[in-house]
Amino acid sequence: MLARAQVEEAVPGTVAFACALPGCCDLASAGARWWERKRRENPNFQTEVVDALKETEATLVATGAPYLLLTPASPVLKRLWKAPRMTISPHEYGGYLAPTASHPAWPAVIPKQDAYQKKTYVFHGNGLVLPQRKPVTPVWVQVTSKKTGKTKRIAPMFAKRKHRGAQRAAPLGFLEGVAQCNATLRGLVEEV
Repeated sequence: MLARAQVEEAVPGTVAFACALPGCCDLASAGARWWERKRRENPNFQTEVVDALKETEATLVATGAPYLLLTPASPVLKRLWKAPRMTISPHEYGGYLAPTASHPAWPAVIPKQDAYQKKTYVFHGNGLVLPQRKPVTPVWVQVTSKKTGKTKRIAPMFAKRKHRGAQRAAPLGFLEGVAQCNATLRGLVEEV
């Protein structure tokens, strides 16, 4: 990503859209089991992550272009920074993808059309217009806890630790909806 100084030096109007998808496992509950150890090593680790997010958003704003910043949902993020403009789940925008659309990097793990639930925070600005929801039915797998014996439903990519990369994947249906909505509004494509 460009530093804010580089963005501010760029020619105004040269950026059409800016987007950041930073990892936030130091803030989201998925990384909570490691927080105690991390806090011993660096008591400010979460504050530093939030400071980096603030700088990321400032850089996006500095482009002057419509921007989007997506992070995993996290009460810690709300407490240390601010509430998101919106909370989404990938399955709510799966209708922007073809019924046979597989994720390009994780086709065997992420359900077609982003048909899974995962709370994601949306921060946006500079005139970005968000798409309407086009939901699809989420896909579930049943897993049983080895500790408690309880069975619960979860999205397929959360069933195995080896799918951590898929757990961090961007919600493609939402991004496609943003692209379609903003391209049409800005006259970049003709409506069909």
